[in-house]
Amino acid sequence: MKKLLCILFAVFLMMTLAACGDAAGSNPEKIRPAYEGTEVRLEYEYANLSVVVPEDWEYHKPDTEKYGASNVIALELYPAEAPEILVRVGCFVGAYGTCGTGKTFEDLDFGEDAGRVIKATEILGETRSVMITWEDKPPMYYAMYDIPEASAAEWEPKILEILSSAVMAEGALSRADAEAAAAKAFGEEYQQLGATDYDHDKGDWHIGIQYTCTGDPEWIRYTVHADGTAEEAHPNEITYYKPIIYLYPETKTDITVRLPKTDLTVTYPAYNDGWSVTASPDGTLINHADGKEYSYLFWEGDGPLDADFSEGFCVRGEDTAAFLQDTLSALGLTPREYNEFIVWWLPQMQNNAWNLINFVWEEYDTAAPLDITPAPDTLLRVFMVWQASEYFVEIPAPNLPATTERNGFTVIEWGGTEIEK
Repeated sequence: MKKLLCILFAVFLMMTLAACGDAAGSNPEKIRPAYEGTEVRLEYEYANLSVVVPEDWEYHKPDTEKYGASNVIALELYPAEAPEILVRVGCFVGAYGTCGTGKTFEDLDFGEDAGRVIKATEILGETRSVMITWEDKPPMYYAMYDIPEASAAEWEPKILEILSSAVMAEGALSRADAEAAAAKAFGEEYQQLGATDYDHDKGDWHIGIQYTCTGDPEWIRYTVHADGTAEEAHPNEITYYKPIIYLYPETKTDITVRLPKTDLTVTYPAYNDGWSVTASPDGTLINHADGKEYSYLFWEGDGPLDADFSEGFCVRGEDTAAFLQDTLSALGLTPREYNEFIVWWLPQMQNNAWNLINFVWEEYDTAAPLDITPAPDTLLRVFMVWQASEYFVEIPAPNLPATTERNGFTVIEWGGTEIEK
């Protein structure tokens, strides 16, 4: 069964790009099955599902930790006379895509209102392993069951009858409606269009559109919200991890610091629409909101960043500490500052075979600008992007700026992020 859950994204993307247009509406009518039973419903944010459990069947909510995922809403049901016949219906609310082994694919007839329902079957020795997915629904709704191949003729028709009673994603935008909204917002001719994933917390679809510009195919991504409105999504959304800000005025000074464009997720001390502090020349801060002393301002947040490894450094994991000491010192960080940088990042980098490391400058200033009053005389913002690699990558080294000379009121900031492959 675990094998059926291993391909979370690739199969889903191929299926949706190949078959994006046969979707049903988003609010199917509930059709009661022929058998007598109890409707059981599960909900989490925008994720919801229900299934009619026959009177002679038992059901329970499983311990999802045993499946290696706590972000699941699920129901397990089985016939009282044969508890070894276990059927599971659920939704991975924190994952994207859907999957199947691809050994055999067939469409099931669960009624017109159900949209396209796909059954993926694999025979594993004497066991029939099955996953069922609702293509027109947001991912990752699924049903799966293992039954002895010798008992398939007896039990599978009943299982499919029960699963045909399943209703899920009520109130969610259908895949077809989301794709249509993205196409309308794009407003031009395109080669391919398809849903790539879905946010069960917010009810947002993410739609990829391939088009041709200046002779080369390109992709653009749209977010379609639960209300059907669509907007272009920035292709490089990242999390800015642990930027910390040191303030060094020449004399004790009242200073305000704001991040007006950044979606902040964590701050210390509390941001309160900006920080207001009294800073001393040694960097000590007294926060006006609580009267307490701090060494620096800390924040994390989400936002766009255009960064790549067309240039950079490929550093052995075991050499990362020495590389950062030398490089950060050359950029102008003091031992205190670069030691705090290294203490944060080294545990995540030193055990990798190699690390691709680069620094972004103007892009970072544009994406996450600082608003500081009074304005500093010297400002150095060091933001590292990095990526683990299993092998050495030969890339040209960037031209790093000269060592920053600290004159007058000086502000130093460092932070970074790991770029996903």
